[in-house]
Amino acid sequence: MKNKIASQELFSAVYISLMVEFILRPFAQAARYPAQITIMSAIINTAIIILFFGIIMNKNIYVKFNSLTAEKISKFGDFIAFVLISAATGESFAVLWSFLQQISDKGPHLIVFILLTLLVTAHAAHKGPYSVTRSAEIIFIMLLTSLLIVLLANIQNMRLENIVFSDNYSKDVFEATFKGFYFSPALIVWLVLSKNIQGDKKVKPTTVLIFVAIGYIILSVLSELVLGEFAAGENQPVYTLARVGSLSVFKRLDSFHSFIWMVVMLGKIALYLYAAKLALSKSVSGLSNNKSIIIIAGLAVVFGFIFIFLATPAIKIWFTVFGILTAVLITVKGGD
Repeated sequence: MKNKIASQELFSAVYISLMVEFILRPFAQAARYPAQITIMSAIINTAIIILFFGIIMNKNIYVKFNSLTAEKISKFGDFIAFVLISAATGESFAVLWSFLQQISDKGPHLIVFILLTLLVTAHAAHKGPYSVTRSAEIIFIMLLTSLLIVLLANIQNMRLENIVFSDNYSKDVFEATFKGFYFSPALIVWLVLSKNIQGDKKVKPTTVLIFVAIGYIILSVLSELVLGEFAAGENQPVYTLARVGSLSVFKRLDSFHSFIWMVVMLGKIALYLYAAKLALSKSVSGLSNNKSIIIIAGLAVVFGFIFIFLATPAIKIWFTVFGILTAVLITVKGGD
C-alpha cells in the first residue's frame, strides 16, 4: 500500500503540472494569434489527445501481443518513460531558474539553486507518493487561489473593445493547431502513476485534460480582454496580468503570485522525480530506493544544465514525439 495513490491526489498533481506550463513559459515564443484562434486550436488539440488516450486505453481496439512480448515492450516503454520524465524534470529546473532570473534583480547562484531545489524535491520523491501527491492537493488549492486573484484583480481592466478578430480564421486555426500541438510529459507521468491508484475509482486523463483546457480558455480570454492585441505578443501573458492587476489597496500582487508559482514548480519537479523513480524500478530490477533517486536526480541535473544553456522551443517537439511513442509502448497489452 505504500505506493498507492488516491485518485483525487493524482488529479491535483497532474493538473498543477499541466497548468503551470501555461503560466511560466520563459522559453516560449509569442502566440501571434488572437484568443479566438488559440482557444479553438486548444480545443482541437485537447480532443486529439483525448481520442488518442481512448484508443490506447481501449482493450477492444488496441492491438494485443502475447504476454511475454507485451511485458518486454512495456518494460522498454517504462525505461523510455524514465528517461523522458528525467529530461522533463531537467526542463522544469531550467524553467524555474529562468523565471527566478526574470523576477529578481540578483537571483541565487546556479549551483546553489540546483542543490536547494534538488534537496527539497528529491527528499519528497524519496519519501514516496504520500509526500508528493498529498502536497499536490495543497498546492492545487494555492494555484486555484492565485488564478482566482489574477482574475479578480483584472476585472476592472477588462474591455470588450480589446477583443481581436482574425481575418483568416480557418487558416489561422489550422496553423495554430499544428504549431501548438504538444503532448506534455505530465501525461506520461499520469500513465506511470495511474497503475498505482488505490480503489476501483480511477481518475481519467479526459477529466484532467478538460479542466486544463477550461483553465487555458479562461486565461486566454482574460489576457485579451485586458491586454488587447498586445496579448498575442506576450511570451508570458499570465505573469503580465499578475503585474498589471490590483485588488483594493494592493497594487502589486506579482510577488504573491510568483511565490505560489514557484511552489507549484517545486511540486511538479518532486512529482516528476517520483514518477521517474517508479518507471525506472519497473524497467530495471534490483535497484534500491536510494540508488534510483541518485540516478534520476543526476540525470535530471544534467538535462537541467543542458536546457539552461541551450534553451530552445524545439524541445516541445521532442517531448511530443517521444511522449506519444512512450504512451503507446507502456500501454501495450498481452493476449488472453
